[in-house]
Amino acid sequence: MDGVEPMFQGYASFGSRGNFESYFQEICRHPGKAFLVGEGAGQEVVGAAGVIIQHQGCGEAWAIMLPAAKAIPIQFHKAVVSGFQRIIRDYELHRIECNVLSTFQPGIRWATSLGFHQEGLRRKAGPNKEDMVMMAMFP
Repeated sequence: MDGVEPMFQGYASFGSRGNFESYFQEICRHPGKAFLVGEGAGQEVVGAAGVIIQHQGCGEAWAIMLPAAKAIPIQFHKAVVSGFQRIIRDYELHRIECNVLSTFQPGIRWATSLGFHQEGLRRKAGPNKEDMVMMAMFP
């Protein structure tokens, strides 16, 4: 992909940093919480993640990363874990789910490392009729 690699939903396409910023602003309009992940003294943004609140106690996780995040995978992972823990606590969540393209194995592995478990396959659930793996965690 050019620009940004979506790690969960896997179907947003970004051709420039401006598109990333527009997408981030749009997703922040939904009920829930989002956070930027930064790197270095100047805190250059390398990605973003968050949870959209579906209803009381349940949310849908999402994450996107700019190419610069590949240089700091452990820090990025830890920042996302910390952000999710804060959102879980603040919103008293008992279920968080996410969708990952069924063909995007790095995304499935990363979601698993965050504590998500596969629940099933959502056939043709992506905007281009891609199959999506439904994953959930129960904090």
